[in-house]
Amino acid sequence: MPFAADLHIHSCYSRATARDLNLENLHYWAQLKGLTVVGTGDFTHPAWFAEIREKLEPAEPGLFKLKPELAAPIDAQVPESCKGEVRFILSAEISNIYKKNDATRKNHNVILMPDLDKVGKFNEKLDSIGNIKSDGRPILGLDAKILLEYMLEFDPDGLFIPAHIWTPWFSLLGSKSGFDSIEECFEDLSPFIYALETGLSSDPPMNWRVSDLDGRTLVSNSDAHSPSKLAREANLFGTELSFPAMSRALRTGEDFLGTIEFFPEEGKYHLDGHRKCNVCLMPPESLANGCLCPVCGKPLTLGVLHRVEALADRGEGQLPERRHPFYSLVPLVDILSNILSVGPNSKKVKTAYDETLKAVGPELYIIKDATPEELEKSPLPLLAEAVSRMRAGNIVLKGGFDGEYGTVAVFDAQEREGLLGQQALFNIPKPKKKAQSTKKKPIENEPAAEQAGLFDAPEEIEEPTSEEEVSSENDLEPKEFLSRAVQNQTPKERPAPKPFALNAVQESAVNHEGAPLLIKAGPGTGKTRTLTHRIARLVEKSGAAPESILAITFTNQAARAMAHRLEDMLDENGGKVFVATFHAFCLTLLRELAEAEGRAISVLGEKDRLFYIKKALKESGIKKIKPELASLHISLAKQQMASPSSAEFTDLENKAGAMQEAYAAYQTMISGLGLLDFDDLMYKAVRAIEADSLYRESLQKRFPHVCVDEFQDVNHVQYRLLRQLCPPEADLTVIGDPDQAIYGFRGSDVGFFNRFGEDYPQARVIELSTNYRSTETVLKVAGQVMGDPGQDFGLHSGIVGADQIMIIDTPTSAAESEAIVHIMESMVGGVSHFSLDSGRTDMDAGSEDWSFGDFAVLFRTRIQLPPLTEALDRSGIPYQVVDKKRLVDHPGVEELLSYIRLINQTGTDLDLLRIMNFPKRGIGDKTIETLRTWGESQGKSLIEALEVARRLPLPGLSNSQQIKLHSVWKTITEARKKILDLPLPEALEHLMYTIPLEPLYTRSGNGRTASACILDMAQDFDGDLGRFCDMVNLASDADTLEPEADRVSLMTMHAAKGLEFRGVFVTGCEDGLIPYFREGKESDPEEELRLFYVALTRAQRRLWLTYAKRRRMFGKVISQQPSPFLTRIKEEMKDLKKPFKRKKKPAPIQMGLFGE
Repeated sequence: MPFAADLHIHSCYSRATARDLNLENLHYWAQLKGLTVVGTGDFTHPAWFAEIREKLEPAEPGLFKLKPELAAPIDAQVPESCKGEVRFILSAEISNIYKKNDATRKNHNVILMPDLDKVGKFNEKLDSIGNIKSDGRPILGLDAKILLEYMLEFDPDGLFIPAHIWTPWFSLLGSKSGFDSIEECFEDLSPFIYALETGLSSDPPMNWRVSDLDGRTLVSNSDAHSPSKLAREANLFGTELSFPAMSRALRTGEDFLGTIEFFPEEGKYHLDGHRKCNVCLMPPESLANGCLCPVCGKPLTLGVLHRVEALADRGEGQLPERRHPFYSLVPLVDILSNILSVGPNSKKVKTAYDETLKAVGPELYIIKDATPEELEKSPLPLLAEAVSRMRAGNIVLKGGFDGEYGTVAVFDAQEREGLLGQQALFNIPKPKKKAQSTKKKPIENEPAAEQAGLFDAPEEIEEPTSEEEVSSENDLEPKEFLSRAVQNQTPKERPAPKPFALNAVQESAVNHEGAPLLIKAGPGTGKTRTLTHRIARLVEKSGAAPESILAITFTNQAARAMAHRLEDMLDENGGKVFVATFHAFCLTLLRELAEAEGRAISVLGEKDRLFYIKKALKESGIKKIKPELASLHISLAKQQMASPSSAEFTDLENKAGAMQEAYAAYQTMISGLGLLDFDDLMYKAVRAIEADSLYRESLQKRFPHVCVDEFQDVNHVQYRLLRQLCPPEADLTVIGDPDQAIYGFRGSDVGFFNRFGEDYPQARVIELSTNYRSTETVLKVAGQVMGDPGQDFGLHSGIVGADQIMIIDTPTSAAESEAIVHIMESMVGGVSHFSLDSGRTDMDAGSEDWSFGDFAVLFRTRIQLPPLTEALDRSGIPYQVVDKKRLVDHPGVEELLSYIRLINQTGTDLDLLRIMNFPKRGIGDKTIETLRTWGESQGKSLIEALEVARRLPLPGLSNSQQIKLHSVWKTITEARKKILDLPLPEALEHLMYTIPLEPLYTRSGNGRTASACILDMAQDFDGDLGRFCDMVNLASDADTLEPEADRVSLMTMHAAKGLEFRGVFVTGCEDGLIPYFREGKESDPEEELRLFYVALTRAQRRLWLTYAKRRRMFGKVISQQPSPFLTRIKEEMKDLKKPFKRKKKPAPIQMGLFGE
């Protein structure tokens, strides 16, 4: 039996939706409307998905129904004339905002899936990419094609339907941010797009004019934001009731019986126009005006009719071979509203609606199928006549434009009065204006039942806005503020010159021969490019063996980037160049030495290091030193190449004896276990080289060519390593910028940059001064911060941009965050129709293509982070939090590494302790202590004691305790049998899923799960499990960002080093934050100034500096003053702005068809 389905709806967890939009009300209203199948909507939202799991149960294959105990009391309230079966189909809409082919794209996509478990895994993937918790329709900075790939990966039976494909701002083919074809968006995956949602501002005949859409089923849905709006548009199926049958109909068109449609003129974007000037035009009129507003001269918003005309390759009336019937109808409440001449939400209309359903049947039956005789049963005299006119298309329409709803009416006032015979019967007042008549004519060669009114309700249906969507503390007036914050910052720009060829100074650095070379390279001057070209020249022109070149960087990310560049330039030879961080290089040397001696080594994580320091302090009886303090002193000592007994040992707390004793005890302990901590990698490598002249000479012969990046950040031990590897006449190239030396707090010393000429007297110095990143304005501001007023700072780009940078003065940190979000929304062009309609985004501001990934928000300390993330969460803007935190610090990673080491038989007692109850096994501390004590009495390690405990009864342990201990051994040994012969990625995946290690699947600050980061690292790793553990120990968060996501980056100013972004916000420009100062803590004002300079020079095109007058820090609200660094910027370079109060606006509502 044919049935109706509404597949695209929302839940109460979506923005601007009704609070009663829950499964119970959907079940109720589906029956009133005459729907058999309704989408759940929003299955990506964790809370809503939990409700779906809790309240629904499986029905037919791939469909679900409300549990009987929930459905029964609801069914009792449904009129007998409307009762029917209701099924749910798992559905969600996702907003993709991303950059593709140098243009910002914004499109919405509906996904249907038949399996709850697969939806759960799909959601986990999306959660690793963006924020799916803040909105039922999440915004992801993800290419729609990649989203489709993910859906097919998790469930090939799923359906991916581009939503309301013609909407100007948020659709596949929209004029503002869409594509010109399906293939342009989805490329080789286009064949997997089986259906397209036409949207409320178009109908099937409009879509038939575009042959690119042929062969795909055109569907229509309500996009309902409240239960009563269900079935405004719907789909008709002639299949059995199941997901596979419905999917087959949508894929092939067979047994798909057509769609129920609005009249498209009623949609918000049907015609062209400019709402601010109240200008509405037909497409030919727009073209005659150059698509500009005849009143203000700004670009018109080109409607769906215009966009269809632009892409059409068929004339009106030409029909595709595959097409389906459609029925243009008006919702019953709007018909009743017109008859009664009152608003659609009035009590009169509600009463008439309820009585009509009781008398005749569900709404879709009334407006589509009921006979005149059946309609006469309604208590409303004109209903039969109104429905008859509507079905014939004999109505009055006025088209919507630029976000302004259109109107449709069945009767005008005179007709209504004449048909009723007496106006007073229904208290019908005379309308103030008569609607413009554009009566619809039947479409030629189509049955009358298939006529489609040009129809469409808003693609973004705006319901009353919830209070959480607006900043409660400091609302901003968007219009003037944003126009100044964005428009004044959007001059005609000359783009950055692309450095495809090296400039003359770079060439001289690349071709230099015969002596050490110091390259001073300011920000954006092509530092890495120059260094990689120099390495390539050594191989190609000088005949150097690639294996003889050592290139040292400071991060794994930089090392990988350099290695990839060299592979592109040198093919297979590029992979032979030794590219590594200082620590990774030294680890290689130490491992080579250990293997030659038949020893094994392993690298401690930071938590393991602290564990052994605590143990050493305890066993040495040292009580007056905190482990954290001891850790700091030991680290500093190793950076200074000081042994525990060395006179060079520096003791900041004047407790030299005790600290040296702690250092010695700790070092003896970890050395005995074959363990190295992070600082040992450099310390022991340099000691080994200095102690053996033959070994030193062998390394100098092995690496006669050494290149060092970020030289300004070297510390004592790193510089000492370079001195050992490179004698004064060596081919040593170092490159860096002393103005970007920002790591003094961890031992780096910019003095080595200046000392280089003394230790390498033959060195040549070359300075790179052409910047390829930033506008002249950004460079001038940065130069003023670092230099004396009026001084020519030396960096120039020739990139034309805004004449000033914006400095934003806000009352609080919450207001600061809201101001940033407002600017981003406007630069991107809005993130939803709410952004546009509420005034958060000025539709006339900024015509450039900006996406979320273009922005970075920098802060001095993480205490500034909460208001920023809260504001971004409220807006739904996707973001990632980036810092230099090590990957191993993510929950679950250390446990994974411990399992790997134990499986690889290189684990320690600490590894065993860590996984005893991970996952939980109920092994108590007393059980572990009993096992340890027995092991020590027998001269056995904890691991050896566990091996015995699995076979023999031990004193002090019950049978149940030993069974639990045996389960640990069993997990390790069974995993060893299964994974040791597998490729590394498969071995890790098997281990992570079978143990299981749940914390690995939680999202970190950068938006990725630790499991995804680890598996990505394993893909390209060539080595054993032990070496992989060491690599993970050295990895940082910044090395493991999600490559496919387009998100705002939030990071500390330190973490931003080496990165660049099109637009940069430097937040918290306040005294005490920039420069940073805390009472009782040492501060280096010069380094703080350099750090500010680094932050400024991350910006390519836009730079905003923000500060707040009050900020919550350290548990209290503190009054703040602007940073003294701001005074270094000349006044003519500043555009000072203050946000101001937003005028309270009435909540937007989802309008009825007729208006009032």
